[in-house]
Amino acid sequence: MLRFGVKISQDGYEYDEILSICQEAERLGFDSFWLADHMYCWGRKVTEATSLEVWTTLSSLAPVTSRIRLGIMAVCQLFRSPALLAKMASTFDNLSGARLELGMGACGPSTPTELIGYGYDVPRRAERLARLRETLQILKLLWTETSTSFQGKYYHLQDAINNPKPIQKPHPPIWIGGEMHDILELTAEFANGWNCRRLGLEELDKKLDELKALCSQKGRDFKTISKSWQGQILVADRSTETLEKKETSDIIGGTPDQCINDIQQYADRGIDYFLLRFQGDKSLTPLQTFAEKVMPAVR
Repeated sequence: MLRFGVKISQDGYEYDEILSICQEAERLGFDSFWLADHMYCWGRKVTEATSLEVWTTLSSLAPVTSRIRLGIMAVCQLFRSPALLAKMASTFDNLSGARLELGMGACGPSTPTELIGYGYDVPRRAERLARLRETLQILKLLWTETSTSFQGKYYHLQDAINNPKPIQKPHPPIWIGGEMHDILELTAEFANGWNCRRLGLEELDKKLDELKALCSQKGRDFKTISKSWQGQILVADRSTETLEKKETSDIIGGTPDQCINDIQQYADRGIDYFLLRFQGDKSLTPLQTFAEKVMPAVR
């Protein structure tokens, strides 16, 4: 069965708006609600808009929801040490009743600006990937072992204890987001799911073939990895409604029938999860239209 999540990048959102979207997504039957891990900007242009910290905000949503899964796409491991991240994720999984979805990535194009602004070093991509690899190893160890010692190139743990463990066993789902070859390698080795961003169908086919080959090299069953598509959706309530039409193939959009057709084309290629950024989501109407006229048809 296809799954659907609502994704927002919370810069420019007040808390009551985030809360309203999340609770409406749960009421409408969406599977999950996702936030982004940014301090103050999204993309390469710095913005002074309100931007709530992701873990604090996500934790506030747990007690005011009951079913919907709560995720981050994607955590920048450079903002927090791996051990602290493991502790935060374990804590959240317990207080949310086992509803955490954890996305990890190599840090997006705005991250260097945020890192410099907050006083962090900005390593080159090769080091970021090496740190991400060690982070993924440490997360799994601290989530499953009684006591953890780890000696890596960048991170070192000595008899670290992490209690309570996550409720989800063996651990919360790990998603890895990104399309470059080095990210796909980590996905094949560590992830429960792969998240691609705004890929059109032709490019998606290439990346899925690449991931499949990497899984074969590492002895991993390609089918055990969930595949999700993250991007903008433009959904019109009526065929006569004026809509900002998509000009590229990397946006799902149009009338409900057009959205159904777009989603089916991705599903035919193996995408089983859609993390959707709804245009006009603060009004809630696009979510309601999608839940009423699109989700039942494709599920």
